[in-house]
Amino acid sequence: MRLLVIGCWLWVSSCTVNAQQFSLIKTIPTTAKFFTTDKLGNFYTIEQNEIRKYNSDGDSLCSYNYKNLGTINYLDATDPFKVMLFQPEFLKIRTLDSRLNIQGEIDLNYFNDLGLPRLACVTDDGNFWIYDQQNQRLIKIDQKGNILLTGNSFNQLIDHSLNPRLLVATDTWLMMRNADSTVYIFDKFGNYYRNIPLIVTGNFQATENRILYFKENRLYTLDIDTGKESILETPELTGTSAVRMEQHRLYVKKANALEVYSF
Repeated sequence: MRLLVIGCWLWVSSCTVNAQQFSLIKTIPTTAKFFTTDKLGNFYTIEQNEIRKYNSDGDSLCSYNYKNLGTINYLDATDPFKVMLFQPEFLKIRTLDSRLNIQGEIDLNYFNDLGLPRLACVTDDGNFWIYDQQNQRLIKIDQKGNILLTGNSFNQLIDHSLNPRLLVATDTWLMMRNADSTVYIFDKFGNYYRNIPLIVTGNFQATENRILYFKENRLYTLDIDTGKESILETPELTGTSAVRMEQHRLYVKKANALEVYSF
């Protein structure tokens, strides 16, 4: 491994910072079970029966109470104007607009060709990828549930036991994290490319050819093509459960608070 002074390699260009240049701008008390960010620097938390949205300075923007929809443990804010909620137990994809109002719904129960959808994510063109557990393949669908692309079945290509927990799409790749923290990489057509064993804490963040992830109280980046892993300089991360970066902001989730740093 080599120590990397952050060049803002993913989301921000032409800036170099070290740990001393991070400035804590807000601490938000929260016991959220999940948080994520969008490309505009907004961030979202899921806490009790509510999704909350904040701007990049940690100011509350809006919220959405989902108590009538059942349990929600995850959302995809890849597109800040189409936030995706997927509930595999009901096989429903719901989308929220930028004010967290329900925008649309796809009931996957009506589409037999989708097999058994267990994961979903938003694509860069506003559609969706789903993981079909029954046939072990990735399927791209449009906003009405119609199939656009079907990747090759990868049950003969992967010799690990699959119990995937997360599906993420970038402009270049699809990435699926298994329960054992192995990350499976697929091309933009849903075909298997390679896997990368990672020991991560929580979910990872991905864009282009890079993966940002947290482990052993350090923040790392990994180049998908070369497999080179680098450590990023950050403030103290002891007690941290998840970290993300967007638009000159570092977001650090701890047990009872979420910290927002500028750099």
